[in-house]
Amino acid sequence: MEVVVAITQTKRFQQLKNLLALVAVVKFGGDFWRTMTELGMTGSFKALLSYLFKTTLYYGKKLPFVKGQVEAEINKALKQLENQIMKDERAGQYVHFNDLLQTGMTKEQIMEELQKHREMAHHKWEEGKMSGCVYHGGKDLTDVVTAASNLFEWSNPLHCDAFPGLRKLEAEVVSMVVKMFNGTPGACGSMTSGGTESIIMAVRAHKEWARETKNITRPHLIMSYTAHVAFDKACEYFGIRITHLPVDPKTRQLRLSDVRAAITPNTIMVVGSCPSFPWGTIDDIQGLGKIAQEYNIGLHVDCCLGSFVVAFMEQSGFPLPLFDFRVPGVTSISCDTHKFGFAPKGSSVVMYRNSDLRRYQYFAQPNWPGGIYASPTVAGSRPGQLVAGCWAALMYHGKEGYIKSCQKIIGSARKITAAVRAMRGIQVIGEPLASVVAFESAEADIYRISDGMNKKGWNINNLQYPPAFHICCTYMTDADQFISDLKEVMDVVLQNPEEKATGGAAIYGMSAAIPDRSLIDRIARGYIDTMYLTDK
Repeated sequence: MEVVVAITQTKRFQQLKNLLALVAVVKFGGDFWRTMTELGMTGSFKALLSYLFKTTLYYGKKLPFVKGQVEAEINKALKQLENQIMKDERAGQYVHFNDLLQTGMTKEQIMEELQKHREMAHHKWEEGKMSGCVYHGGKDLTDVVTAASNLFEWSNPLHCDAFPGLRKLEAEVVSMVVKMFNGTPGACGSMTSGGTESIIMAVRAHKEWARETKNITRPHLIMSYTAHVAFDKACEYFGIRITHLPVDPKTRQLRLSDVRAAITPNTIMVVGSCPSFPWGTIDDIQGLGKIAQEYNIGLHVDCCLGSFVVAFMEQSGFPLPLFDFRVPGVTSISCDTHKFGFAPKGSSVVMYRNSDLRRYQYFAQPNWPGGIYASPTVAGSRPGQLVAGCWAALMYHGKEGYIKSCQKIIGSARKITAAVRAMRGIQVIGEPLASVVAFESAEADIYRISDGMNKKGWNINNLQYPPAFHICCTYMTDADQFISDLKEVMDVVLQNPEEKATGGAAIYGMSAAIPDRSLIDRIARGYIDTMYLTDK
């Protein structure tokens, strides 16, 4: 990776960069007035510099003396990732089933193989050392959800005429969640497969609303650079231009003045996080609501991670600034029922202030020879057992159950926050109000600290820009153990604070130093390829 950084500093590379400036001017010249209208003078200049930089890097990598070195570095990184991902199955005695068996297995044989694969785990989530990832509500709930799911194992919500009871359950899940977020009369929603799909649906709804009611054909979305990457995915899918705004360096919130400055005639919506995934901070939703009303644009509040925790914090004795449909200007909200609702993975709810906006997320084709087709979300057929399992989880807990879990989760997060603020060499980022607490260090390599926690059995999330890591507290999080382990790690790290992380923990630090993010993009896509590898 160091080779790539050095190449960008060479004289030949700088000459190429200057040559491409003329090309950039010619390219932008054709769209000059559109660019100036949408981005303004400062924004246009930044766009020009960005284009120039990316184009220079793109053609620079084509040079013979560069290309070979870059490819070698990428292939080396991908091989390391492959070895890391597949080390367990390659080290164990596993049979590889790459072709369909001629004769099927018995139930006992199948269960035996599945048990082997279940035990192929780096972290035992039952020990309470997972950051997020597994949102377990207890064995009794698991039994209830499993039984409920089995009753609807072969059902499909797409065919509500064949499964009317399932339709009722899904409508009730949406209604319960909408009311949790103080939906006004007419507020509504849809169930989806997860937070990403909920966000994609909200973006689509606002895009189509803006196209039909405001004739916007070049839509633009505003979000902080810490908002969930699912918005980037949605905008890539739908061809929507994004403005990623910085956050306040102290509060880590989206600055209202920056939002106002970024609004253009083509802006369709702004995004607020409650909380943000990286640092667990909550944006000023009331301030964003006033801006959304003033400019007649949408405001989506992403509560996917906050889920039932933020919905019940006020009732649990942890008041928050208003963030839901009580805020004028909020047009949609996403909430993952499969997180702190403790529903089975694959369930979320996207909510809208009114059904007129929700209709814009739908797809309908009345002219298909196969019949009139319509679906509310991306999927056509969906697993009915997830709907039944989600309904069962909500009914099992009730308000009292979710208040109890909220108190325990927030209690763990607040205990960790207070303890870390008293430690030397590590700092809490911003003001974490919900379940996520993030850490950085001005005195040591933060990834060395996270690696130390990993070696003590913790599965935590490394972050970048700035270097950091966080823990998302769940119902199972052992806060006392986390604090104890972190103290021990800090004692070791501060004995030699200049030492850098090695191995997998060093990847984030190395990648942040590479100016050409397309290289990291390639490695990330290669990582996904590795997920589908099978040993022959």
